[in-house]
Amino acid sequence: MLWRMGQAPSKVTFGAFGHKVWSCRHLLILLIVTLTSTACGGGESIIVEETASSEETRIVTMTEVSQAPSTMTPLATSVPLPLALATIDAELKNTLEGSIAHNAPEQMAINEVVDLQLLISPSSESMPPSALALEISAAGQIISETLEITPWMKAELESSDPDAFFIRAIHSESEQVLSSIEPTEWKWSVLAREPGEQLLYVTVYRLLEVEGRENWRAVEEYRHNMNVEVTWAYRLANIGQALPSAVIFPVLVILLAGFATWLTRRLWRSSDS
Repeated sequence: MLWRMGQAPSKVTFGAFGHKVWSCRHLLILLIVTLTSTACGGGESIIVEETASSEETRIVTMTEVSQAPSTMTPLATSVPLPLALATIDAELKNTLEGSIAHNAPEQMAINEVVDLQLLISPSSESMPPSALALEISAAGQIISETLEITPWMKAELESSDPDAFFIRAIHSESEQVLSSIEPTEWKWSVLAREPGEQLLYVTVYRLLEVEGRENWRAVEEYRHNMNVEVTWAYRLANIGQALPSAVIFPVLVILLAGFATWLTRRLWRSSDS
């Protein structure tokens, strides 16, 4: 087929040979665009788009692509739910048996301070609950049992009435890693503030790692409720201990001053007579 000089055909059909010519032209355009983009130092990216007509091509910039509505399905950013549940179930089964022991105060007095000590040992064979109970130095009834453990454990001490006790943790962190060398210790200082029947409860959790450290899942493993009778005895004892310094000494001073005054007047009258 011939055409006039300077006049391009709107559509060219060569059969198989024409298709090869078009393909070469397409590859040539791609090569030119790639070299141009590289030479520009990473400017706006260019895409060569093939239209519905197999003989035509169109250059599309990334700006047009970003402005067009997206039809791509977003990638999943988390583990699918069935797999996550299976992971949690596997971690729950991946536990060992350990021993726990702690003291439980049964009676306290107003303003009295007691320590509550809790120990966990990772092996119930080398350190059974009865042996671990002997390691508790704090006063009160000693409670010891077995429990399921994981490498990381968490223990909390709380009161049903926030005003009944002032609780201060002596350990640095409520979450601690267990040691196979010695028992891991949690310890709290408890001050009684309200009289009557009060409730303290200690709760121990095992921590399961799911999809990384930021997604710890606490599973309640152990809970013990402690009924504590808080009385006024300690306050009365404090008053009795304070009497010698706060009351008796001033009274003695007044009595001695009065006796000195009476004796001085008696001697004065005797000398006058």
